[in-house]
Amino acid sequence: MDMDQVDEAIRQANQALGRIKILRRDRKLALRGVLPCRPGEGQSTKRAVISLGIYANPAGVKVAIAKAQRLESDLNLDRFCWSDWLDGELGEVKTAATWGAEFGAVKAASVKPQSYRANYEEPLASLPDKPLTEDMLIALGHGRSPADSWSRKNDCMVFKQVAKFAGVTVDFSSIKGRYSPALLSPGDVPTDEEIEATCRAISNPGWAWVYGMLATYALRHAWAIRSAVMGVPDSIAARWMGHSVAVHAKTYHAAIDQL
Repeated sequence: MDMDQVDEAIRQANQALGRIKILRRDRKLALRGVLPCRPGEGQSTKRAVISLGIYANPAGVKVAIAKAQRLESDLNLDRFCWSDWLDGELGEVKTAATWGAEFGAVKAASVKPQSYRANYEEPLASLPDKPLTEDMLIALGHGRSPADSWSRKNDCMVFKQVAKFAGVTVDFSSIKGRYSPALLSPGDVPTDEEIEATCRAISNPGWAWVYGMLATYALRHAWAIRSAVMGVPDSIAARWMGHSVAVHAKTYHAAIDQL
């Protein structure tokens, strides 16, 4: 970790903040400012430091900025209460669920909503109210999804990011598996004629509609192939499918190229 970069990020953040500033204390972050005195201290206000229990890294600085803004808001609206801010100072151990919620707030602001929902929302919600440790995350990733599956690979990706955010080192190589979208062969993708024939074979109109919706959108390789046949540029098709051109090429061109 390059502390010079972290310190520069803190300096820039503090220039934009008002009465509350971010402070680095060794490898953890804190907030500093003039706050109401704690009960029994006598004075009305005094300079104080609130430990956040957040590691001094770029992601941690983003969380600290959000907390500083919230603290300033509490002070400006005269709703500051010490009991809302003492967790870090009391040394309570944050749970994996808490780390996941804080990481999620930062991540949701940096990716498209559909990408967050597809890749991050459910794995983050699965994090338990237990201390975040390597053994716990590996066990969770191993138990949630089958080996060599996309969901296993995605869980490991998300949990590794949360661990890094919390300053915990985790090696998922033993459970990550060997999933690759390139393993899909064109023969695994139904043709439009096969999709339509299956739909016509469903007698119940309601279930036929459900199948049609799933076939149009759950069958993504077929959609990608259809867009290529119709001459839709990769950049447009990728945007409609909610991912980058690089992901579009890597994931779907193995099937498209063999048409």
